[in-house]
Amino acid sequence: MNPIFLYENKHYNIAELKRSFKSIDINFFIEECLSRGIAKRKQTAVSFQYVGVIVFQNQLLLFLPKFLKESLSDLEKIEKMKTILKVLKVYSKRSVTVQELEFFGNFEQGELFNYLSAADYFINDYIENGLYHRDKIEYMINGNGEIDWQQTIDSQASYLSKDQSPIYLELVKEETLVDQTHVIIEIHKAILNECSQYLTASGLNNFLDYPSVQFPFDFSHLENKDFQLMKINDTLYQDYNDRNVTLLNNMYRYIAHEAFFTENKIVFFGTKSFYTVWEKCCASVMDHDENIAISIPKPLWTNFIINDNNKDTLIPDILKNLVVNESSTLLIIDAKYYNISFTKDKVIHNPGIQDVVKQYMYEKALHSYIQSKEIQNWYNIFLFPYSENTLVKGGEVSVSFLSDLKNINVIMLPADEIFAKYITYQKWGIKEWTLFIDIIKNSTTAYTI
Repeated sequence: MNPIFLYENKHYNIAELKRSFKSIDINFFIEECLSRGIAKRKQTAVSFQYVGVIVFQNQLLLFLPKFLKESLSDLEKIEKMKTILKVLKVYSKRSVTVQELEFFGNFEQGELFNYLSAADYFINDYIENGLYHRDKIEYMINGNGEIDWQQTIDSQASYLSKDQSPIYLELVKEETLVDQTHVIIEIHKAILNECSQYLTASGLNNFLDYPSVQFPFDFSHLENKDFQLMKINDTLYQDYNDRNVTLLNNMYRYIAHEAFFTENKIVFFGTKSFYTVWEKCCASVMDHDENIAISIPKPLWTNFIINDNNKDTLIPDILKNLVVNESSTLLIIDAKYYNISFTKDKVIHNPGIQDVVKQYMYEKALHSYIQSKEIQNWYNIFLFPYSENTLVKGGEVSVSFLSDLKNINVIMLPADEIFAKYITYQKWGIKEWTLFIDIIKNSTTAYTI
């Protein structure tokens, strides 16, 4: 079944969606999304505030970020979505908020069950570690293992040599073997088969680059759910290997939830707050310096008896102090997830005045730091995701009554480049920063980074 592509925040006519969603109950689907706060309905239209994947009645729905072009071909959309899913997988393990657990789950920690994160865990664990394996100790006469002298002395006849030393003609040796018949291995195979079948049926395997995992075995002898849970629980009391304990606990949780036994379940893996993902990606790749943020003064609250300055203060998404072309430079950056555009006579989809004033306040709050560090150059910057592969200065923002502070640079940052570095845990180096600052100074220049 081919995936259905939708765009974040785009308004769709519900009647047209019904014609496109021939294989699923669109009314029930919309109601499910409305109840989770990821859809808004206005008369005959609906929009989805969501980026990621949803699987419903075996239909795969892919929600692309709003800044991507709608003119992309299906193949281009597939490649973009592969990258987005990799970003979401990294983000879900590093930065996910409590509010987002409903859509990501926390399968390995046991907090919230999520079907896709469960499948992701089992397939990746199998790729890295193979099937569940448990060593067993066997004692063999004249085997290939190490001699167990206590067993040999207790069970074997000894002969005395000329110097009266005991000699054993038969030695008991200890061998460590892998138990290939353990029932847990069969349960593990059954789970892997089910996960792989689900990913194949939904089409997700084409986006997550998973290998097909299929074991040609009859699992009818595993009996029912209670039998499997009992065997896993019993094994947990006998196995102390860290990986095995984690695997067994997750197998128990998976079976207890009867994971994929109904196709009417709606399965999510994504976020309704992709702006947070964009902020975290930029802060990670651009290596935000928290030590600079500490220097920003906090508000002081007083009733003229007590003073309290332990409240939160203004902190930009990214603060970076570096030396470029022998000049000390401070970058005061806020990542903005807006699909900003300059038309012939106006700007649309831009941040509001509160964001602009707040950015100026960041600079004001850092003046003491700038003076104490003798920083020569500093810049205010808004970062917007850009669908092209070039770094572009789109313009500037200024407010006349704040003319003593620096204008805010509008920078279009190639999202693909940021995402590629984020999912591989890379940081910008001096080359990227030099180009970045050059763009700020030379507004007509665009660079590929």
